[in-house]
Amino acid sequence: MANVFGGNNSGSCSTGGQILPAPRQTVSPAGPISSSPNVFKGGSSVTKDIDLRDYYTRRQIDKALAAKADSTSVYTNTEVYNKSEVDGKISALNISNYATNTALSTTVSALESTINNTLTNNYYQTSVLYTRAEVDTLVSGATTSGDYVSRAPSAVSEATITPSSTSLTVSLLVRSSNNTETTEVQRWENTATDFLAAIYADGKAKFTNYTSIGENVSSGSIALFTNDRRVSGVADPVNPSDAVNKLYMETFITTTLDDVINDVDENYIVDALEY
Repeated sequence: MANVFGGNNSGSCSTGGQILPAPRQTVSPAGPISSSPNVFKGGSSVTKDIDLRDYYTRRQIDKALAAKADSTSVYTNTEVYNKSEVDGKISALNISNYATNTALSTTVSALESTINNTLTNNYYQTSVLYTRAEVDTLVSGATTSGDYVSRAPSAVSEATITPSSTSLTVSLLVRSSNNTETTEVQRWENTATDFLAAIYADGKAKFTNYTSIGENVSSGSIALFTNDRRVSGVADPVNPSDAVNKLYMETFITTTLDDVINDVDENYIVDALEY
């Protein structure tokens, strides 16, 4: 059996063929590196005692090297800037061509105001427009008669024509196709299609029932002005305030004068004198 050095430094060997136990290996922190380290060299003699505890084993060296950073996962000093180089780069930046946060906010607010004004003046809001579905519903609910599309109004406002301009000379103009007295420009009927009134192309108006004229005229003012034209077809009066026709008035005067001449037992006041 080979002789193996024991744990002492006496240099003696065991002659009994026994293997001496190896000393416990401890990892010592790396010390300063000498310019002339103690290493074995071929052909040289060792002049001092060697303590194996002063040296790393191969396993310890491999373990220490494995704990070091992988060179492929780090940058070299030629691949990164140092602090001085970074400071130089920053000081060389020209930020005069960039907008500040305050200037950007002001510009965005001005653009937002311009856009809102443009939308208000040139576009309708959704609340005053029909959607496609709503238009389709209205169209599908409309009824056709002849060449026209009609829709039954649900309120008086939907059957009212209100001019959008207050400077028009007339609010509603209805023009006739000709000027004959038999052509109706407008015709009014009730729900039973009874004729109520009509305006004809020659200007004639015809009403079939009671007609009230001048209801809003103040008392004593003109309620009906015929412009030197006759009023024809007046019935005999019934109430004291009724108008009379020519025949009724002539008959009344003739009868009254005859009674006066024939000395009928009645009193008549003529020209404030009693007869």
